[in-house]
Amino acid sequence: MRLAGGAAERYGGLVADGPLVHNRQVVEYLSSLNIGPDGDETLPFLIRAHGIPPDELERRRSGGRVIVDATCPHISRNQTLVREAAAGGARVVLAG
Repeated sequence: MRLAGGAAERYGGLVADGPLVHNRQVVEYLSSLNIGPDGDETLPFLIRAHGIPPDELERRRSGGRVIVDATCPHISRNQTLVREAAAGGARVVLAG
């Protein structure tokens, strides 16, 4: 929330691929900061806590778009572990 709020203040808003949280009051507050799924495509793109696939990240970055990455550190670490394991030939199964 702090990361998104600070970035929205800096850039005048953010566009995400969905709501940051599942709480109506917080979503309304974020909307007042111009943070949400509907917005000017020239605004920076906010990566939510669950992250996005690498190809989606590259698509969002194309054309020099600013990316604000709010991916949870635990998610980022798991993504790194999976990439490393797969590069080493391991078959990876994620559950949960």
